[in-house]
Amino acid sequence: MYLLNLKRNVNRAIGVIKEEGTIAFARKATLFLLRQLTLRYKRFNRGFKRVKGRFERWLARRHKRLGGRLRDLYFAFSFVSGGAGQEYGATPLKRLRLLMRIRANNKAIPGLTTWQQNVVLAEAILNLPRSLNGDVVECGAFGGASTVNLSLVCALTGRRLFVCDSFEGLPKPEEAERHTIVAGSKAYYYWQQGEYAAEGGLKAVMETVSRFGNIEVCRFVKGYFKDTLKDLDTDSIALVFEDADLPSAVRDCLIHLGLSCRRAVSSIAMSRGLRR
Repeated sequence: MYLLNLKRNVNRAIGVIKEEGTIAFARKATLFLLRQLTLRYKRFNRGFKRVKGRFERWLARRHKRLGGRLRDLYFAFSFVSGGAGQEYGATPLKRLRLLMRIRANNKAIPGLTTWQQNVVLAEAILNLPRSLNGDVVECGAFGGASTVNLSLVCALTGRRLFVCDSFEGLPKPEEAERHTIVAGSKAYYYWQQGEYAAEGGLKAVMETVSRFGNIEVCRFVKGYFKDTLKDLDTDSIALVFEDADLPSAVRDCLIHLGLSCRRAVSSIAMSRGLRR
């Protein structure tokens, strides 16, 4: 095929020379070569841009991973080397062990909170003054991923942990809260009754806490917040970890626990907004 094309091109060139002369042939040959060079340059340029783009994306991913690891390392170092929990005898070695257990638990148990968020919660509990009496309340436990870590910190500080959840998923959403618009997009989320139910129910969560945490400090309160929080068997509350999803559930937490929190003073931590 290549020889056949070459023969055709040679015959065509000879025909041009005979008909139009050598100068016309040279002009046409020059224009042909320029067109070929331009075409090849464009193809090379497109290929170069593709390779360059792939390299830049690869480099960005590497930088992102490296930057994330450095941030995690600094975050962990700040927690271990800080003074959280000194009143409770939490030395840097104890904080390191706690951090390692939190990270291990987060890998072992499927959950909706990150290990960094759990460390922020742990630090908040460790920073509570020892003179401040009160229990820790978790509103929304899902499968117990955050519960196990909270139980470890509560055991270290000598506080009880009230684990409040229906363990059967979300209650029936009110009409005005069925749809939630996703921030930054035109999409929306449709809430349904029974979502985020703990697989295996309360029994499975208790087994998880018993295996990975400290179940002795836990008091499990089964039911919807509107029915259970008003009769919570506690004298005072030191900290509330509010992790409800529906606005009506958040409202119930604030109504029934807000007064106790103001008296005991601490913080209401929401997993969706935790930042260090």
